[in-house]
Amino acid sequence: MSENLDTITKELGTRYEVSKTAAAELAAKKSDFYTAIDAEIIETTTLAQQTVAPPKDFGEPETYVKVFYPGWYVIEENEEGILIEEDPAFKKFVHVNPEDGKLYRRNISQEGPSLDDERLQQEDPALWKRITKPARVLKPFYTVSNKDLAALQAYLVPGKMTVKLDAPRAAKPEELGDI
Repeated sequence: MSENLDTITKELGTRYEVSKTAAAELAAKKSDFYTAIDAEIIETTTLAQQTVAPPKDFGEPETYVKVFYPGWYVIEENEEGILIEEDPAFKKFVHVNPEDGKLYRRNISQEGPSLDDERLQQEDPALWKRITKPARVLKPFYTVSNKDLAALQAYLVPGKMTVKLDAPRAAKPEELGDI
């Protein structure tokens, strides 16, 4: 049995090393792809901009934008507020490669909103007590009054955004189109 295990583990070790190398190479190519996508978006697209007004006591503009406007970054501060712009790194993108006939897609997903516990506890401790159980765990939202749910909206922050590469697939004839 030992010789069999020696052979199997030797092959397993080889495959493991190959998979580690392949994973590192894949990560590098994904990074190259994302960098090229960002450059393409910047070159061919007008990114949306907007001015936002953070609360006076929130702190650094970059922190505020990172928390409340994921997928955006600060351009400048002015008298109206903070001018922000879409971050090309968080825009979906599809490329159909005519050489291999495959579709490559960068996809973006976003988690659901979360509660800014610390700010809620500081600014409205009574509301915090009404919407939590004694161990200060959130009650199920269906048990919270509509008035408290409305007040709670100010303390919800957008979820974190995640970038991922969908598995390349064969492009459909209509996707190949004019290539």
